[in-house]
Amino acid sequence: MKRNRVALLCMVAVLITLGLVLSSCGGNPLVGNWTHQSGSWIYFFGRSNIEFRSNNNVIGESGTGTWSTSGDTLTVNYGGNRYVFTYAIEDNVLVIADEDFDIGMWTKR
Repeated sequence: MKRNRVALLCMVAVLITLGLVLSSCGGNPLVGNWTHQSGSWIYFFGRSNIEFRSNNNVIGESGTGTWSTSGDTLTVNYGGNRYVFTYAIEDNVLVIADEDFDIGMWTKR
């Protein structure tokens, strides 16, 4: 009985450790390089390729800014201004919509 309890505790410890390791590797799905595919010209991003860095810098057509997300909201700070977008990612396709309902699409490289 004691042997089963020790084995069970060891399995639980391994599963918890594995879960922590795997969850820390996930990161934000925005991080990486995105190639413009189609859609409207979106302020800051334009129709250029985008690079979201893990240090929260973002490079778009207009230059380099900082980015953050909350739910489906993407915020970019650039040139002393704050720009708020709605975004979604599905099957390596990033869709960004601005406040005027202009929509652009990018694929992850």
